[in-house]
Amino acid sequence: MNLNPLRRMETLLDELTVIADAFPALNELKTKVQCDKEAMSQLCARMGRAELSKDSDEEIDHVSEEQRKLDARAYEDLDTTVSSLEARATQITFEMLLAHARILAENDQLRSELRTEKIKVEEKGEQVDISIPMHKALGNDLAAARDLQSLEPMGSSSHGAVIHPGRFQLILDETTSKLAKAERDNESLKTNLTAKYKALIDIQFELGRLQTKYEIDMANHMKGAQSVADTRVVDMQRELHNTTNDYVRFKKSNILLKQDIKGLEQKVKNKDIKLARYISAINAQQEAQAELSRRQLSHEAAQVEMSALKSRIVELENQVLTQKKYAHQYRSTMKYWRRRADGWEQELTQKKKQLRTVFSEKKSLDQKYENVRTRLQGFLSSLDASEKESEERIDKEDGNALTRNNTPNDNMAIGNGSDLRRICAAPAHRISTPQPNVPRPGYTLVRQHERVLPGRSSIRST
Repeated sequence: MNLNPLRRMETLLDELTVIADAFPALNELKTKVQCDKEAMSQLCARMGRAELSKDSDEEIDHVSEEQRKLDARAYEDLDTTVSSLEARATQITFEMLLAHARILAENDQLRSELRTEKIKVEEKGEQVDISIPMHKALGNDLAAARDLQSLEPMGSSSHGAVIHPGRFQLILDETTSKLAKAERDNESLKTNLTAKYKALIDIQFELGRLQTKYEIDMANHMKGAQSVADTRVVDMQRELHNTTNDYVRFKKSNILLKQDIKGLEQKVKNKDIKLARYISAINAQQEAQAELSRRQLSHEAAQVEMSALKSRIVELENQVLTQKKYAHQYRSTMKYWRRRADGWEQELTQKKKQLRTVFSEKKSLDQKYENVRTRLQGFLSSLDASEKESEERIDKEDGNALTRNNTPNDNMAIGNGSDLRRICAAPAHRISTPQPNVPRPGYTLVRQHERVLPGRSSIRST
């Protein structure tokens, strides 16, 4: 009988024992994978916080660039380790299943061979059972022949037949040799049957031992598999719980991040508002500087115009006193200037309305430039004082002229001179009030007067 399948089965059972002994290591690997996954989750959260801290202006969790690179490398190594451990666990499980399949196949083969050997032993037993009666019959025949030879003479016969002694001896020898051969065959068959029966008993005992070992190993395997399955269920439940907690934590983190983003957006809006205010302040300052420069230029132009008007007044008074022949033309001119003065007064009224509208819209600008107005008002007050002095001087000169020349034409001239002073006083009144973006009426007076009196020399060139 071939015992190689038994040895193969022992080898497979040893492999199964080794695989069963590997279950604690497998559980340890599972635990390590679980720990590595938790470390991976913490590392992912840390990397996410690091990226958020890197992208945001304010530091949430300060992580250096070197630490970030080390975390990325550790994450890759951890991912590789987890993948290798999972591949090793899958390989061990696959090898265990293959060994279990080989053990089942070898067990089926051994059972088939055992059934074949049992059939052969049963056939040999039937042959032994058949040969035993034949052996007994031959023994009985040989004993009867010997008894017959010893009791009767060779020449007589109970049946009346005569047997030759040589032939009887020959038959006796053949029977004896057959009986000896049958005994030898019987002994050999008994020896073979005993050996095969012992071998069959040994095989059955070995099969029983292997079956018991196989059942124990399979029980340990099933226990280990059940333990692994229970551990896997517990791990999956723990992973599900951890995943749920991670989801809740990530959801809360997402809410906090959204709030941080809203806060950052609000900060950006506030900074934009401050920047817009700063730009508007700069623009207002530039506009104020431009307004101040324009008012300074207007003031200089007003001074030039005032000087020109004063010179023109003196020239006109001299013309009135010295050139009476032009009195009618002068009166016509005065009427014209009165009309123009009325028009200017109306225009002044309109300009004042416009100025009131502008001032109502530009209160903030007027508050910012209080010092500029103060200086301009001081200047205008000084200008008014100078104009009052000029008027007093003109009145004094008119009084002297009245005492010297008391004629109707002179009175008319004096009246016209008063009107002229009244007309000339209008620019001072206009200058005394700040008029942004409004042309000075005094300057218009000089230019219009130059147009009204052609042929007269102009103090100010156009």
